[in-house]
This record gives sequence, structure tokens and C-alpha cells, in this order.
Amino acid sequence: MDILDLLRVAIQTEIATYELYHRGAQGATDEKLRAMFEQLAQEELKHRELLQNQYQLLAGDVIQGLD
Repeated sequence: MDILDLLRVAIQTEIATYELYHRGAQGATDEKLRAMFEQLAQEELKHRELLQNQYQLLAGDVIQGLD
């Protein structure tokens, strides 16, 4: 497994974690809990963007088919 493979796995993990937190926010009945999940979901989007930028920098290409 090379660095690009590792970055792809990391990006997929960020996507899955975002979806988990997003679902948590949608299902939360407590406002503080909902806000916490929304904040965590937004952090995962930032992580995904950072990893995708690194992938693009190293590969010179955009990753397709991760959504």
C-alpha cells in the first residue's frame, strides 16, 4: 500500500465519520447534543478537504468516486 492508497482510505474514513455525526445530529432531540454532532461533522469535512488537497498535491489529480 502506497501513500496515495493510505490517503484514499483516510478520506473514506472521514466521509464515513462525517455521515455518522451527521446522522447523530439529525436524530438528536437535545439541542446541545445536536450542536455537538454538527460541530464534529463539520470538523470531519475539514479533515476530508485537507486529505484531498494532500492527495491532489502528491498525485497531481483529483480523486474520483469517493462520495
